[in-house]
Amino acid sequence: MEEIRVGVNLELSGMLAQYGRACQQGIELAVEEQNSKGGIHGKKIVLRQADNRSQNYDSAVCAQRLVDIEGCIALIGPSTSGGVKSELLRDLGVPVIVPSATSDTLLPERMQQNPMFRICYTDTAQGKAMAEYSYTLGYRRIAVFTDGGSDYSRGTSQVFCNHFEWLGGTILTQEFYTSGDTDFLAQLSKLKTQQPDAIYLPGFYAEAGMVIRQARELGMDCAFLSGDSFDSGALEELAGSKENLSNIYFTNHYAPGDESLENFARKFEKRYGYYPGSYSALGYDAANLLFWAIETAGDQPQDIIQALETMGSFSGITGSFSFDENHNAIKKVQLNGIEEGVRFAVKTEGGS
Repeated sequence: MEEIRVGVNLELSGMLAQYGRACQQGIELAVEEQNSKGGIHGKKIVLRQADNRSQNYDSAVCAQRLVDIEGCIALIGPSTSGGVKSELLRDLGVPVIVPSATSDTLLPERMQQNPMFRICYTDTAQGKAMAEYSYTLGYRRIAVFTDGGSDYSRGTSQVFCNHFEWLGGTILTQEFYTSGDTDFLAQLSKLKTQQPDAIYLPGFYAEAGMVIRQARELGMDCAFLSGDSFDSGALEELAGSKENLSNIYFTNHYAPGDESLENFARKFEKRYGYYPGSYSALGYDAANLLFWAIETAGDQPQDIIQALETMGSFSGITGSFSFDENHNAIKKVQLNGIEEGVRFAVKTEGGS
């Protein structure tokens, strides 16, 4: 049986491995389903996977190896913004599906022959959505706790602050930490003196869970607000208890309880033994979008790119979307809450 090789360039080890492995499993499930139906035009989908180790430089090396040595006709990933920014990914001549990287400056503007297609919303979209939702909750005094070494955290914080103040709210103060930190008591003590209604914490799960635990240990019962980086099964373990994960709201890519998502979740849980998060759902959608394009246009890279550029709308388990002129998804932002460790849908806001 002939085969179609698809490259998967993800963070399978390192500090962001929780995101990469979740995305990988969603992709693998989509491939298994497609191959069970006979593949595409009688050709079997074969994944060639590369671990970029959560390192931006390695992302470029992995992409080149997958195309030049492994013979992949398309790539999925990386799942985080830093790894996607390499210009090399734009020059390989194959379509690159970006499942979950949200940085606004990720994709080139008005680039001819742009091969990259992002299926999630941007940091601007999610920062504004959370600012608006927090304001409707009655929060007027918010403190911000930012990972100073993360483009994602800095960018989302800036958008949130600007929009929240535009709405009429007050940003009390902004404190910073660095990825890899484990002791946040000094910064949290300063934030506590401000008596905020909520703390906006757009940080990755490895630090965010510990921040929440230490804040609760200090007696801080205020709300925590965040971006899509809070959607990780590791958050509860790092936060110390389900009780600590209460009064929490974050932007996300899906709404728990949605019928199409729950159908996917049942299949995923049967396959992997746990309920999927948004990174798995986005990986699943990224793979199925690529399969649609190959089925529509054939398996030549430039034909796949053209099919994606002329696509009207694609309906996935994370919602329906189309692409703008720069290949960014035009898509709604979902808002989720967490109460005693239980996640639930809150609201849908206008997208990016």
